Amino acid sequence: ARSEEAQARLSADLRRWETKAMAVEAELEKARTAQASDAEQIRLLKADVRALEQGEFEKRSKHLVERAVQTRYITEEARLQQQLKVVEEELNELKTTRGTSTALQMLLKCVPLAMLHDEEMAGGIDTSSQSSPLML
Repeated sequence: ARSEEAQARLSADLRRWETKAMAVEAELEKARTAQASDAEQIRLLKADVRALEQGEFEKRSKHLVERAVQTRYITEEARLQQQLKVVEEELNELKTTRGTSTALQMLLKCVPLAMLHDEEMAGGIDTSSQSSPLML
């Protein structure tokens, strides 16, 4: 009778331990699932941060490129304005000397330097002492 009683207690203890073990295994599985979920959430957040950083980098890059282009245009515009000023001054000079200049002198002042240079290279006109008013 004692051995049956001892065996019954052992069986009851075994069932309690098995129930506790299953509860612990269930909690462990919940913890593993939560950990996997957290790891996935971390991965997604890191991807979001990288995307935001890339977006910010692209915005900054685009802004810098736009500024460079604007600066280039401002520089180009300033150069063209300076050239326009020189041409206007030369035109005014031509207008004031028009009455006293001969037709040939006016023609030489209006002929672009490049054309004179081409003829000079071909052995034509000597332009070493003349300057063109339209030289840019």
